[in-house]
Amino acid sequence: MCQLTILDLNEDCLRYICKNLLLVDQLRFAATSKYIFNVVQMCSALKYKEFKLEQLMGLTFDEICIFLNTFGAYIESLSYFDIAFDLKQILEACKNIKYLYFDSIEISSKLTSVLDTLHHHKYLQKLVCENCTLEDEDIILLGKLTTLKCLNLRRNRRLTGKYLNEMVNVEELNLSYCMNLQSVHFVNVCKALKSLKKLNVEMCTRLTTSAFNEMVEYCPNLENLCISIQYNINNKSVAQLPKLTHLTIISAHTFPDAVGREPLFIALSKYKTEQLTHLYIEVGGFINYEAAKCISSLRGLKLLSCIICDISDECLRELCTLENLEHLVFVNSEATSSGLFCLLKTFKKLKILDVRVCVQINNSFIFDVIKLLRQEMLERALPLTIRLHGTSVKADILKDARFKDSSNLLQLCWEP
Repeated sequence: MCQLTILDLNEDCLRYICKNLLLVDQLRFAATSKYIFNVVQMCSALKYKEFKLEQLMGLTFDEICIFLNTFGAYIESLSYFDIAFDLKQILEACKNIKYLYFDSIEISSKLTSVLDTLHHHKYLQKLVCENCTLEDEDIILLGKLTTLKCLNLRRNRRLTGKYLNEMVNVEELNLSYCMNLQSVHFVNVCKALKSLKKLNVEMCTRLTTSAFNEMVEYCPNLENLCISIQYNINNKSVAQLPKLTHLTIISAHTFPDAVGREPLFIALSKYKTEQLTHLYIEVGGFINYEAAKCISSLRGLKLLSCIICDISDECLRELCTLENLEHLVFVNSEATSSGLFCLLKTFKKLKILDVRVCVQINNSFIFDVIKLLRQEMLERALPLTIRLHGTSVKADILKDARFKDSSNLLQLCWEP
Protein backbone atom coordinates (compact mmCIF):
# COMPACT_ATOMS: atom_id res chain seq x y z
CA MET A 1 0.00 0.00 0.00
CA CYS A 2 1.32 3.41 -1.02
CA GLN A 3 2.23 5.70 1.88
CA LEU A 4 1.72 9.44 1.40
CA THR A 5 3.51 12.21 3.27
CA ILE A 6 2.44 15.79 3.78
CA LEU A 7 4.74 16.77 0.91
CA ASP A 8 2.46 14.86 -1.44
CA LEU A 9 -0.41 17.26 -0.76
CA ASN A 10 -1.04 19.95 -3.34
CA GLU A 11 -0.32 23.59 -2.57
CA ASP A 12 -3.98 24.50 -1.94
CA CYS A 13 -4.21 21.85 0.79
CA LEU A 14 -0.97 23.06 2.36
CA ARG A 15 -2.24 26.65 2.32
CA TYR A 16 -5.45 25.57 4.03
CA ILE A 17 -3.47 23.76 6.73
CA CYS A 18 -1.17 26.76 7.23
CA LYS A 19 -4.08 29.19 7.51
CA ASN A 20 -5.46 27.29 10.50
CA LEU A 21 -2.20 27.00 12.43
CA LEU A 22 -1.06 29.19 15.33
CA LEU A 23 2.10 31.22 14.79
CA VAL A 24 4.34 28.80 16.67
CA ASP A 25 2.97 25.89 14.64
CA GLN A 26 3.41 27.79 11.38
CA LEU A 27 7.07 28.30 12.22
CA ARG A 28 7.59 24.64 13.05
CA PHE A 29 5.77 23.70 9.87
CA ALA A 30 7.98 26.05 7.84
CA ALA A 31 11.12 24.43 9.27
CA THR A 32 10.30 21.00 7.78
CA SER A 33 11.43 21.76 4.22
CA LYS A 34 12.27 24.55 1.82
CA TYR A 35 9.07 23.89 -0.13
CA ILE A 36 6.89 24.14 3.00
CA PHE A 37 8.83 27.27 4.03
CA ASN A 38 7.88 28.95 0.75
CA VAL A 39 4.21 27.93 1.11
CA VAL A 40 4.02 29.26 4.68
CA GLN A 41 5.72 32.48 3.65
CA MET A 42 3.34 33.13 0.76
CA CYS A 43 0.27 32.14 2.75
CA SER A 44 0.88 34.27 5.84
CA ALA A 45 3.01 37.23 4.69
CA LEU A 46 0.05 39.63 4.47
CA LYS A 47 -1.23 38.48 7.86
CA TYR A 48 1.92 39.83 9.55
CA LYS A 49 2.10 43.10 7.62
CA GLU A 50 0.95 44.76 10.87
CA PHE A 51 2.63 43.06 13.81
CA LYS A 52 2.71 43.42 17.60
CA LEU A 53 5.82 42.04 19.25
CA GLU A 54 3.75 40.61 22.08
CA GLN A 55 2.73 37.93 19.56
CA LEU A 56 6.26 36.51 19.95
CA MET A 57 5.78 35.81 23.64
CA GLY A 58 6.16 32.12 24.40
CA LEU A 59 8.45 31.45 21.42
CA THR A 60 12.00 30.18 21.84
CA PHE A 61 14.97 32.18 20.59
CA ASP A 62 15.30 29.86 17.58
CA GLU A 63 11.60 30.23 16.76
CA ILE A 64 11.88 34.02 16.90
CA CYS A 65 14.82 33.84 14.50
CA ILE A 66 12.78 31.67 12.14
CA PHE A 67 9.89 34.14 12.31
CA LEU A 68 12.13 37.10 11.50
CA ASN A 69 13.76 35.19 8.66
CA THR A 70 10.37 34.17 7.28
CA PHE A 71 8.25 37.28 7.72
CA GLY A 72 10.55 40.15 8.76
CA ALA A 73 10.79 41.62 5.27
CA TYR A 74 6.98 41.76 5.02
CA ILE A 75 6.38 43.69 8.26
CA GLU A 76 5.47 47.33 7.60
CA SER A 77 3.89 48.24 10.96
CA LEU A 78 5.52 47.19 14.23
CA SER A 79 4.19 47.82 17.76
CA TYR A 80 6.60 47.44 20.66
CA PHE A 81 5.62 47.25 24.29
CA ASP A 82 7.84 46.70 27.32
CA ILE A 83 8.79 43.15 26.43
CA ALA A 84 12.24 41.62 26.84
CA PHE A 85 13.15 41.28 23.16
CA ASP A 86 16.29 42.46 21.43
CA LEU A 87 14.71 45.39 19.60
CA LYS A 88 17.82 46.06 17.52
CA GLN A 89 17.87 42.49 16.21
CA ILE A 90 14.19 42.73 15.30
CA LEU A 91 14.57 46.05 13.50
CA GLU A 92 17.53 44.73 11.52
CA ALA A 93 15.32 41.93 10.23
CA CYS A 94 12.38 44.23 9.43
CA LYS A 95 13.92 46.35 6.69
CA ASN A 96 10.67 47.67 5.24
CA ILE A 97 9.02 49.18 8.32
CA LYS A 98 6.93 52.25 7.62
CA TYR A 99 5.25 52.61 11.03
CA LEU A 100 6.90 52.06 14.42
CA TYR A 101 4.88 52.31 17.64
CA PHE A 102 6.21 52.50 21.19
CA ASP A 103 3.74 52.72 24.07
CA SER A 104 4.40 53.47 27.75
CA ILE A 105 7.99 52.27 27.91
CA GLU A 106 11.27 53.83 29.01
CA ILE A 107 12.85 54.12 25.58
CA SER A 108 15.53 56.74 26.26
CA SER A 109 18.17 54.17 27.26
CA LYS A 110 17.52 52.20 24.04
CA LEU A 111 17.15 55.14 21.69
CA THR A 112 20.77 55.43 20.52
CA SER A 113 20.95 51.74 19.67
CA VAL A 114 17.55 51.80 17.96
CA LEU A 115 18.35 54.87 15.88
CA ASP A 116 21.64 53.42 14.69
CA THR A 117 19.53 50.69 13.13
CA LEU A 118 16.69 52.90 11.92
CA HIS A 119 19.08 55.13 9.96
CA HIS A 120 19.33 52.29 7.45
CA HIS A 121 15.55 52.04 7.03
CA LYS A 122 14.54 53.84 3.85
CA TYR A 123 10.79 53.62 4.33
CA LEU A 124 10.10 54.71 7.93
CA GLN A 125 7.42 57.39 7.71
CA LYS A 126 5.61 57.30 11.06
CA LEU A 127 7.00 57.06 14.59
CA VAL A 128 4.85 56.96 17.72
CA CYS A 129 6.51 57.32 21.14
CA GLU A 130 3.50 57.71 23.41
CA ASN A 131 4.05 58.15 27.15
CA CYS A 132 7.70 57.12 26.85
CA THR A 133 9.17 59.72 29.28
CA LEU A 134 11.28 61.27 26.52
CA GLU A 135 13.62 64.14 27.34
CA ASP A 136 14.50 67.10 25.10
CA GLU A 137 17.91 65.56 24.36
CA ASP A 138 16.20 62.49 22.89
CA ILE A 139 14.68 64.70 20.21
CA ILE A 140 18.17 65.47 18.90
CA LEU A 141 18.51 61.77 18.05
CA LEU A 142 15.06 61.63 16.44
CA GLY A 143 16.04 64.55 14.23
CA LYS A 144 18.36 62.21 12.32
CA LEU A 145 15.40 60.24 10.96
CA THR A 146 15.04 62.25 7.78
CA THR A 147 12.34 60.07 6.19
CA LEU A 148 9.82 60.72 9.00
CA LYS A 149 6.59 62.39 7.90
CA CYS A 150 4.50 61.71 11.01
CA LEU A 151 5.69 62.03 14.64
CA ASN A 152 3.49 61.31 17.66
CA LEU A 153 4.94 62.32 21.06
CA ARG A 154 1.67 62.27 23.03
CA ARG A 155 1.96 62.34 26.84
CA ASN A 156 5.70 62.95 27.03
CA ARG A 157 5.29 65.50 29.77
CA ARG A 158 8.98 66.33 30.20
CA LEU A 159 9.34 67.73 26.70
CA THR A 160 9.59 71.51 26.42
CA GLY A 161 9.72 71.48 22.62
CA LYS A 162 13.41 72.32 22.48
CA TYR A 163 15.07 70.74 19.43
CA LEU A 164 11.73 69.80 17.84
CA ASN A 165 12.49 72.39 15.18
CA GLU A 166 15.08 69.93 13.85
CA MET A 167 12.27 67.63 12.61
CA VAL A 168 12.02 69.69 9.44
CA ASN A 169 10.45 67.01 7.20
CA VAL A 170 7.57 66.20 9.54
CA GLU A 171 4.11 66.89 8.12
CA GLU A 172 2.03 65.52 11.04
CA LEU A 173 2.94 66.29 14.66
CA ASN A 174 1.10 65.20 17.80
CA LEU A 175 2.15 66.96 21.03
CA SER A 176 -1.07 66.42 22.96
CA TYR A 177 -0.68 66.30 26.75
CA CYS A 178 2.93 67.49 26.50
CA MET A 179 2.05 69.85 29.31
CA ASN A 180 5.53 71.32 29.63
CA LEU A 181 5.61 72.51 26.01
CA GLN A 182 6.94 76.08 26.05
CA SER A 183 5.60 78.81 23.77
CA VAL A 184 9.05 79.98 22.65
CA HIS A 185 10.00 76.50 21.45
CA PHE A 186 6.57 75.92 19.92
CA VAL A 187 6.94 79.04 17.79
CA ASN A 188 10.36 77.83 16.62
CA VAL A 189 8.73 74.54 15.59
CA CYS A 190 6.12 76.43 13.59
CA LYS A 191 8.84 78.41 11.84
CA ALA A 192 10.95 75.36 10.96
CA LEU A 193 8.33 72.80 9.90
CA LYS A 194 7.36 74.39 6.60
CA SER A 195 5.40 71.35 5.41
CA LEU A 196 3.34 70.88 8.58
CA LYS A 197 -0.21 69.87 7.65
CA LYS A 198 -1.57 68.27 10.83
CA LEU A 199 -0.96 69.43 14.41
CA ASN A 200 -2.35 68.34 17.79
CA VAL A 201 -1.65 70.54 20.84
CA GLU A 202 -4.52 69.36 23.02
CA MET A 203 -3.87 70.10 26.71
CA CYS A 204 -0.63 71.93 25.99
CA THR A 205 -1.69 74.35 28.68
CA ARG A 206 1.43 76.55 28.69
CA LEU A 207 0.90 77.86 25.17
CA THR A 208 -0.03 81.54 25.10
CA THR A 209 -2.29 83.67 22.93
CA SER A 210 0.82 85.08 21.26
CA ALA A 211 2.03 81.56 20.40
CA PHE A 212 -1.22 80.80 18.57
CA ASN A 213 -1.03 84.11 16.72
CA GLU A 214 2.48 83.29 15.50
CA MET A 215 1.42 79.76 14.55
CA VAL A 216 -1.05 81.29 12.09
CA GLU A 217 1.75 83.36 10.59
CA TYR A 218 4.26 80.53 10.20
CA CYS A 219 2.03 77.53 9.32
CA PRO A 220 0.42 78.42 5.99
CA ASN A 221 -0.02 74.74 5.02
CA LEU A 222 -1.75 73.58 8.21
CA GLU A 223 -4.99 71.77 7.32
CA ASN A 224 -5.84 69.77 10.45
CA LEU A 225 -5.61 71.24 13.98
CA CYS A 226 -6.58 70.04 17.46
CA ILE A 227 -6.55 72.58 20.32
CA SER A 228 -7.93 73.03 23.82
CA ILE A 229 -10.07 75.96 24.95
CA GLN A 230 -8.71 77.60 28.11
CA TYR A 231 -10.06 80.43 30.22
CA ASN A 232 -6.92 82.56 29.93
CA ILE A 233 -6.09 81.94 26.25
CA ASN A 234 -7.65 83.56 23.20
CA ASN A 235 -6.96 81.29 20.24
CA LYS A 236 -9.47 82.80 17.81
CA SER A 237 -6.63 83.55 15.40
CA VAL A 238 -6.51 79.88 14.31
CA ALA A 239 -9.65 80.58 12.27
CA GLN A 240 -7.39 82.56 9.92
CA LEU A 241 -5.15 79.61 9.03
CA PRO A 242 -5.34 79.81 5.22
CA LYS A 243 -5.75 76.05 4.53
CA LEU A 244 -7.59 74.88 7.65
CA THR A 245 -10.26 72.26 6.84
CA HIS A 246 -10.34 70.04 9.97
CA LEU A 247 -10.64 71.54 13.46
CA THR A 248 -10.97 69.75 16.80
CA ILE A 249 -11.87 71.83 19.87
CA ILE A 250 -11.53 70.22 23.30
CA SER A 251 -12.09 71.96 26.59
CA ALA A 252 -9.36 72.10 29.21
CA HIS A 253 -12.06 73.20 31.69
CA THR A 254 -15.81 72.90 32.14
CA PHE A 255 -17.86 75.55 30.34
CA PRO A 256 -21.46 75.21 31.63
CA ASP A 257 -22.81 77.86 29.25
CA ALA A 258 -19.84 79.66 27.76
CA VAL A 259 -19.32 77.86 24.47
CA GLY A 260 -21.21 80.40 22.38
CA ARG A 261 -19.30 83.28 23.87
CA GLU A 262 -15.94 81.74 22.95
CA PRO A 263 -14.34 84.15 20.41
CA LEU A 264 -13.04 81.20 18.38
CA PHE A 265 -16.57 80.23 17.27
CA ILE A 266 -17.31 83.78 16.21
CA ALA A 267 -14.04 83.93 14.23
CA LEU A 268 -14.85 80.63 12.49
CA SER A 269 -18.20 82.00 11.37
CA LYS A 270 -16.35 84.98 9.90
CA TYR A 271 -13.43 83.28 8.13
CA LYS A 272 -14.36 79.64 7.50
CA THR A 273 -17.94 79.61 6.17
CA GLU A 274 -17.03 77.54 3.08
CA GLN A 275 -13.56 76.08 3.73
CA LEU A 276 -14.01 74.15 7.00
CA THR A 277 -15.26 70.61 6.27
CA HIS A 278 -14.79 68.80 9.60
CA LEU A 279 -15.56 70.26 13.05
CA TYR A 280 -15.16 68.20 16.23
CA ILE A 281 -16.32 69.74 19.53
CA GLU A 282 -15.84 68.17 22.96
CA VAL A 283 -16.39 70.84 25.58
CA GLY A 284 -18.39 69.19 28.35
CA GLY A 285 -20.98 71.95 28.42
CA PHE A 286 -24.00 73.40 26.69
CA ILE A 287 -24.05 74.57 23.07
CA ASN A 288 -26.17 77.67 23.42
CA TYR A 289 -27.94 79.71 20.78
CA GLU A 290 -24.91 81.92 20.01
CA ALA A 291 -22.72 78.86 19.39
CA ALA A 292 -25.35 77.18 17.22
CA LYS A 293 -25.72 80.37 15.20
CA CYS A 294 -21.97 80.48 14.57
CA ILE A 295 -21.82 76.80 13.60
CA SER A 296 -24.81 77.18 11.28
CA SER A 297 -22.81 79.60 9.10
CA LEU A 298 -20.17 76.92 8.33
CA ARG A 299 -21.92 75.78 5.18
CA GLY A 300 -18.97 73.72 3.91
CA LEU A 301 -19.17 71.24 6.81
CA LYS A 302 -19.38 67.58 5.86
CA LEU A 303 -18.84 66.31 9.41
CA LEU A 304 -20.04 67.84 12.67
CA SER A 305 -19.22 66.00 15.88
CA CYS A 306 -20.44 67.22 19.27
CA ILE A 307 -19.46 65.00 22.21
CA ILE A 308 -20.72 65.63 25.74
CA CYS A 309 -22.43 68.76 24.44
CA ASP A 310 -26.05 69.36 25.44
CA ILE A 311 -28.17 71.25 22.94
CA SER A 312 -31.78 72.40 22.84
CA ASP A 313 -34.27 71.79 20.01
CA GLU A 314 -34.17 75.52 19.25
CA CYS A 315 -30.42 75.36 18.70
CA LEU A 316 -30.70 72.18 16.63
CA ARG A 317 -33.09 73.97 14.29
CA GLU A 318 -30.40 76.61 13.73
CA LEU A 319 -28.16 73.90 12.28
CA CYS A 320 -30.63 73.14 9.47
CA THR A 321 -28.57 75.35 7.15
CA LEU A 322 -25.75 72.75 7.04
CA GLU A 323 -27.10 71.04 3.93
CA ASN A 324 -23.77 69.45 2.94
CA LEU A 325 -23.44 67.37 6.12
CA GLU A 326 -22.68 63.69 5.51
CA HIS A 327 -21.77 62.67 9.07
CA LEU A 328 -23.47 64.03 12.22
CA VAL A 329 -22.42 63.05 15.76
CA PHE A 330 -24.19 63.86 19.02
CA VAL A 331 -22.69 61.45 21.57
CA ASN A 332 -23.69 61.54 25.25
CA SER A 333 -26.04 64.42 24.64
CA GLU A 334 -29.54 65.45 25.72
CA ALA A 335 -30.53 65.95 22.08
CA THR A 336 -34.18 64.94 21.55
CA SER A 337 -35.80 62.77 18.89
CA SER A 338 -37.88 65.69 17.62
CA GLY A 339 -34.89 68.01 17.36
CA LEU A 340 -32.78 65.48 15.45
CA PHE A 341 -35.68 64.53 13.17
CA CYS A 342 -36.00 68.19 12.21
CA LEU A 343 -32.35 68.10 11.10
CA LEU A 344 -32.77 64.86 9.18
CA LYS A 345 -35.52 66.37 7.06
CA THR A 346 -33.00 68.97 5.85
CA PHE A 347 -29.83 66.86 5.58
CA LYS A 348 -30.43 65.03 2.29
CA LYS A 349 -26.73 64.03 1.97
CA LEU A 350 -26.42 62.53 5.45
CA LYS A 351 -24.90 59.04 5.49
CA ILE A 352 -24.12 58.52 9.20
CA LEU A 353 -26.00 59.70 12.31
CA ASP A 354 -24.22 58.85 15.57
CA VAL A 355 -26.44 59.28 18.64
CA ARG A 356 -24.72 56.89 21.06
CA VAL A 357 -25.66 57.43 24.72
CA CYS A 358 -28.44 59.84 23.79
CA VAL A 359 -31.08 58.35 26.07
CA GLN A 360 -33.98 60.33 24.62
CA ILE A 361 -33.70 58.59 21.24
CA ASN A 362 -36.45 55.96 21.07
CA ASN A 363 -38.25 53.55 18.71
CA SER A 364 -40.66 56.20 17.49
CA PHE A 365 -37.72 58.20 16.13
CA ILE A 366 -36.54 55.19 14.09
CA PHE A 367 -39.98 54.55 12.61
CA ASP A 368 -40.33 58.24 11.72
CA VAL A 369 -36.96 58.08 9.98
CA ILE A 370 -37.96 54.99 7.97
CA LYS A 371 -41.14 56.73 6.83
CA LEU A 372 -39.16 59.82 5.81
CA LEU A 373 -36.56 57.81 3.88
CA ARG A 374 -39.25 55.91 1.98
CA GLN A 375 -40.90 59.16 0.95
CA GLU A 376 -37.61 60.73 -0.18
CA MET A 377 -35.57 57.73 -1.31
CA LEU A 378 -34.83 59.26 -4.72
CA GLU A 379 -33.50 62.46 -3.14
CA ARG A 380 -31.16 60.96 -0.53
CA ALA A 381 -27.79 59.25 -0.13
CA LEU A 382 -28.87 55.78 1.03
CA PRO A 383 -28.63 53.76 3.13
CA LEU A 384 -28.47 55.96 6.22
CA THR A 385 -26.55 54.41 9.13
CA ILE A 386 -27.61 55.26 12.71
CA ARG A 387 -25.39 54.31 15.67
CA LEU A 388 -27.59 53.59 18.69
CA HIS A 389 -25.47 52.15 21.51
CA GLY A 390 -26.72 53.48 24.87
CA THR A 391 -30.03 54.82 23.54
CA SER A 392 -33.56 53.61 24.33
CA VAL A 393 -33.67 51.74 21.01
CA LYS A 394 -32.96 48.02 21.37
CA ALA A 395 -32.08 45.39 18.79
CA ASP A 396 -35.52 43.76 18.94
CA ILE A 397 -36.80 46.66 16.84
CA LEU A 398 -35.42 44.73 13.87
CA LYS A 399 -38.24 42.17 14.32
CA ASP A 400 -40.94 44.82 14.07
CA ALA A 401 -43.07 44.62 10.92
CA ARG A 402 -42.56 48.34 10.32
CA PHE A 403 -38.84 47.70 9.87
CA LYS A 404 -39.38 45.02 7.24
CA ASP A 405 -37.78 45.62 3.81
CA SER A 406 -36.01 48.80 4.99
CA SER A 407 -32.39 47.54 5.03
CA ASN A 408 -31.74 49.32 1.74
CA LEU A 409 -32.86 52.57 3.41
CA LEU A 410 -31.63 52.33 6.99
CA GLN A 411 -28.93 50.39 8.80
CA LEU A 412 -28.87 50.30 12.61
CA CYS A 413 -25.69 49.67 14.63
CA TRP A 414 -25.39 49.03 18.38
CA GLU A 415 -21.60 48.71 18.62
CA PRO A 416 -20.04 50.95 21.33
